Amino acid sequence: MIPVVSEVRPGYGQKHKRIAMNKIKQIDIRWIVALILLLAVSRLIPHPPNFTPLATMAILAGCLLRQLRIALVIPLTAMLLSDLVLGLHSSMIFVYSAFVMITISCRWLLTKLTVRAVTVSVIWATAVFFLTTNFGAWLSHDMYPPTLAGLGMAYIAGLPFLVNSLLGNIFFMLSSILALNTISSADRYVNSRRLG
Repeated sequence: MIPVVSEVRPGYGQKHKRIAMNKIKQIDIRWIVALILLLAVSRLIPHPPNFTPLATMAILAGCLLRQLRIALVIPLTAMLLSDLVLGLHSSMIFVYSAFVMITISCRWLLTKLTVRAVTVSVIWATAVFFLTTNFGAWLSHDMYPPTLAGLGMAYIAGLPFLVNSLLGNIFFMLSSILALNTISSADRYVNSRRLG
């Protein structure tokens, strides 16, 4: 179970739940990079279409890796390596562009890691990926006419993938938060044993 604490924000007069992820930000960068690499490798496991950890990789990199250059290079490299195994495709520029937009925007969206902010980030990432990649499918493939109606057709055709994408993002984000909380707790325990 993910640890949750309550806080009262001044002026609101109501309790807001906050994931105890401030301690996650103190995790050694090697654990965060390892998790991102593990998420990239999980793309190689058979899965339903679009039920992938791409958005989670982008959200975590944007939120937890302090330097923007590292937040972009590490997950993009991991993604490229997994794409070399899965196969390169003509829409990669749109997939990678969506990834970059998600990574950069989640640095702003997740300044405080509240349940609300994580939820908004997952929905935002799903929408950005859907809009960008389906726009790319419309722009770069002949299956849709080069009109606004054709763009609408591309988005309608992508709706079943949108559901899988959202479910995948929720699953991988919750799994990642659980893993990072476990690592954080283990690190604190080991450090307390060293000091005690």
